[in-house]
Amino acid sequence: VGTGTDENGAPEYELSRPMTRIEALATLIRLMGLEDEAYQSTASNPFTDVPDWADRIAAYAFSIGLTLGVNDTHTLLAADDLATPHDFTVFMLRILGFSEANGDFLYSGARKKAVEAQLLKVMESAAINADGVLLRAEAVIIMADALLAPIKDSSVILVDKLVNDGKMSKADSDSFQMAVKKAYKR
Repeated sequence: VGTGTDENGAPEYELSRPMTRIEALATLIRLMGLEDEAYQSTASNPFTDVPDWADRIAAYAFSIGLTLGVNDTHTLLAADDLATPHDFTVFMLRILGFSEANGDFLYSGARKKAVEAQLLKVMESAAINADGVLLRAEAVIIMADALLAPIKDSSVILVDKLVNDGKMSKADSDSFQMAVKKAYKR
């Protein structure tokens, strides 16, 4: 949906701007086609530091295990803090079905697991400053890679799961995959 529109009504994406943690979660909820479910959710929001516009996003993200927050009592999300590529990679691993609670990866080892899980290529992993700020353009790259990564313990890639779940059309999936192959010459 972008961050607004220009004078001609076209969406603006501000790809060189850093993302906050709550913007990252909202973007991922949208990627998964779960925005309507999030806004209709009656899940309780345990986080005390979430802006009003994101209350349902944060509550839903917590209810599906996408985020646990930044403290042991799960009351702080650090919603307005700038997201790091590490944060985003952890969120993406969880979307692909991996969990720290199940021993799939250690939070501190998310980058290594992302390469093993085919979420990130080795060169991309090395190029992204894990502890730096996450630029919106970097989020796009990670999401594009994630859409082509297999779900945990499956040969089904995420974009095919979204089609199977009715969150994306087959035509949109095919167009996306062709565009990626053309851009990356895969």
